[in-house]
This record gives sequence, structure tokens and C-alpha cells, in this order.
Amino acid sequence: AKVIAACALFENVGVEGDAAPEREFVRSVFCPELSPEEFYGELVEFQKSGAITRYGRVIQVRPRPLAIRLAADWWDKCPPERAVEIIGLHFPPALADAFCERIRMLDFVPALSGITEKLCEKSGPFGQAKVLSSDLGSQLFRAIVEVNPVRAAMALDYAFGEWTSDQLRTLEGTPRRNLVWALEKLAFREATFLRAAEFLTRLACAENEKWSNNATGVLARLFMVLLSGTQAPLELRLPLLRRMARGEDIDIRRTAVTALNSALTTDNFTGTSGPEYQGSAGPLPQYRPKIWKEVFDYWR
Repeated sequence: AKVIAACALFENVGVEGDAAPEREFVRSVFCPELSPEEFYGELVEFQKSGAITRYGRVIQVRPRPLAIRLAADWWDKCPPERAVEIIGLHFPPALADAFCERIRMLDFVPALSGITEKLCEKSGPFGQAKVLSSDLGSQLFRAIVEVNPVRAAMALDYAFGEWTSDQLRTLEGTPRRNLVWALEKLAFREATFLRAAEFLTRLACAENEKWSNNATGVLARLFMVLLSGTQAPLELRLPLLRRMARGEDIDIRRTAVTALNSALTTDNFTGTSGPEYQGSAGPLPQYRPKIWKEVFDYWR
């Protein structure tokens, strides 16, 4: 049971060829009392029973509801200090993806939400800039925002609250991409909209990406009247626009012009799907004005 529970913590686990180190990593971290031969033998037995399915070089615990239930039970019984230890490990890259994919599906587990609360404290790993500035740390943070969005949004303030624009501009590559994607999900939820949008504004003022979905692009979309990618009503977005437009910093006002241009879009609305899919539930509904007067008041 311990072997299949360990495998259920990941969307999939590599077992042969170039992917074999993933199998050994899972064994050494979650089942160290078993030898490599014993661990592999257990996997073979679970394959015979149908609880594990093999796809080429990787395996998956099947059916998926069983895998999620096993992972939820494991996290329920995991001591917080052990969770902190696991989060700080250096996972093989593909296994890190699989680990994050499973975590984001466990938003319904109270114990995991409580653990992430500690992880996102000022003294926790996700309250530290050096963790969120790393490839693995930022990737894990993307999963955490779907489990405990309010605490995750607070962690960003702890980590980067005192950073200047010049310092934020040095945040680049994979960590920056992961943080922008995480902020896109946080900004979708009304409860975390303001914190996320304010930090996106800071990143947009220190922009160093050319993609259309960079911090500036994600921020601008939030102010459209349709397909905005957020649950926040127009009256919640407007005060932030005002503060940006009246800011003393030229970079903030320049960002405000981009956001205002988006806010005044009247046709040909476009938006990409993605941020509405969070956790184990179906897609979250984004905000849609109930009457045209609401839109006209916003534009005015």
C-alpha cells in the first residue's frame, strides 16, 4: 500500500530507460526501507492487479479517482515538517511536473491547505524570494496557488514586497514565467484579485518579456469588459486603474495607458482559456456584466 500511495503522489512516474532515476527517487524519498528490487517488484504486482497502468517508460496509478484519493490520504497524514522537507527536495525535472500536476488536484484536502498555509508564511519556503526565484520553487508555487490562493498571494508580498523595479527586472526565464502564470490564476479569483493585479503591475513596470501573455499582457486583459479572465466585478477593478493612472512613477502611468486601452475595447474581444481551470473542480465562471449600464458607467 505504501508503494502505490507514493506513486499516487505523482501524475506519472518513469520506471525504465532514461526515466528510471524517477523510480529510484520515489523509492528513496517515500519508501527508503525497501530495496530497489523490492520496490520494482511491488510495482510489477500492482500492474498485474490493474491498479497501476504502464505507458511505455512511465506508469500511472489508475483509475484517476483512486490515485487522487490515495494522494489525499497520504497528505492528510503527512506531518507539516515532513511536507516542508519534501517541498525542498530537488526533483528530477519531469517528476517535478508530475508532482505539481497532482498537488493542484488536491485543493479539497483540508490538511494540504493547512500545510500550504505554513509553507507560505513569511518564514516558510514560499515566503522567501530565493525559493520563488528558482525554477523548481516557482513551479511548485504555481501548484500551491490552486490549493490555497489567499495564502499564496500573501507569500508574494513577503517574498518581493521590498524589491525595487530594478530587482524585479532581474527576475527572468522560467521563474518569471511561472510567477506570471500563478498571478494569472490568482487574479482570476475575486478574493485575490487586488493583490495579484498590484503585483502584476509591479512586474509590468519592470517588464523584460516579449510574449503577448507577459505581465503587461495579462494585466491589461484583466480590465476588459468581456473575456477579462477574472471574477472581479468592474467596480473592483476601477479603483486600481485610477491609482495606476495617477501614479507618480512614469512606468506606472505608462502601464496604466496600456490597461486603459484594454479597458476601452468595444469589440473583437479575445481571451485565452486556462486560468479558469483551477484545482479539482470544473472551470470557474468569469465575470460578465449583467446590464449595459454597468459597462457604460465603467467606460465613462
